[in-house]
This record gives sequence, C-alpha cells and structure tokens, in this order.
Amino acid sequence: MAIAGTFTGPAELADGELVALADRTLAADGFVAVLEADGRLAWSRTFGGARDDTCAGVAVLADGAIAVAGTVRGEVDVADRRLERAAAPTAWSRVRADATVRAAWLVGGDDFDG
Repeated sequence: MAIAGTFTGPAELADGELVALADRTLAADGFVAVLEADGRLAWSRTFGGARDDTCAGVAVLADGAIAVAGTVRGEVDVADRRLERAAAPTAWSRVRADATVRAAWLVGGDDFDG
C-alpha cells in the first residue's frame, strides 16, 4: 500500500521515522511511503526544503511505480534532485517500486498552483 502526506519532522511512521529535510525550521515536508500487508514500513522518501511543502496525492501505476504530486515553495529536494521556483508550483515525481526516484519535475506558473 502506498501512502503520502505532509509532516513537520521528525515524525513516526509505522515502525520507522520520517526525517525532515530542513530540520532547523518548522516548515512542513512531504513524504511518500510503502507499507507491507502487515503494516510494516517497506520504505519511505521525503521531499521538501526550507519552506512549507505539501503532498497532494499518490497513485500506484500499472508497472508498480508510484506517482506523487505536491506543492512546493522555493527550492526543494526530491531524492537529491534540486528543483527551484520562486512561486508555489506543483511538483510531480515518479518513484520506482524499489524506492528510487525515476523522475521529478515542476508544473506551474508564477503564482500558486496546487
């Protein structure tokens, strides 16, 4: 089962911990995670930066990869991929079933997009 959400870290998730990417601020980060059938955490990834970032949705694709959508502000880190926009665009990423990020990109204009 794939889940996604927003947290101000650190935060607990199943038997694991979510670590905020900007741990010196109270800004929110997004996360995506996969839980085993028994509820144990298989893996999790966080994304975010020094400003509030949120997760808006998650979907499991036919090939087992996971698509994640969120809103980011300023510079954001998605699995060591730096994305930057002054406004608040929508960020999309595609995560393989083994937790590696296949792609990450921003969609939107000069104002809030969500």
